[in-house]
Amino acid sequence: MALSRARANLASDGDRLAGTYVQITGQDVTPVEMAVNVVEVRLEGRVYRCAGAGGMVDASDSRCAAPAEPRELEASEGPGWQCARKVGDRWIAEGPYVVYWPSGSTKVEGAFESGKRAGRWSFYYANGQVRERANYRDGQVQGCAERFDAEGHAEPSSCSGPDTGGSTERDGGP
Repeated sequence: MALSRARANLASDGDRLAGTYVQITGQDVTPVEMAVNVVEVRLEGRVYRCAGAGGMVDASDSRCAAPAEPRELEASEGPGWQCARKVGDRWIAEGPYVVYWPSGSTKVEGAFESGKRAGRWSFYYANGQVRERANYRDGQVQGCAERFDAEGHAEPSSCSGPDTGGSTERDGGP
């Protein structure tokens, strides 16, 4: 009974937040050595607003600044969208870029300037945990990229750029 109520509450939150996808994750079973098995269920959920219905890009869902416009990513990149502007007969990435895991959670998010990565980029594991965060300028990592394992524990950073003397690994020590 409590499980179905929790699912209904998550669905309601999805509607209230104008979400197009609700991811429900659960964890269960803690058997107790008695005449009765006690089952504990932990139900969590996330509400996502995916770009358009059925994964298609809807201009009202985007944050593209003119003259860029929202475009669905190629199938080889995965489900997602990006802002791009038309230059001659080709499209140049310009503005936000988002790729989703098949579950609907975010896989990669960042932005482009003139077809090159720019600003803060975040990469995620399928479980939603941040895998890496880095700042980009002109398509190159600037400073140190923060790295994490699938449980969220910090790993050695990867540093590059003019102020680091090239690409090095940094573990937080001197």
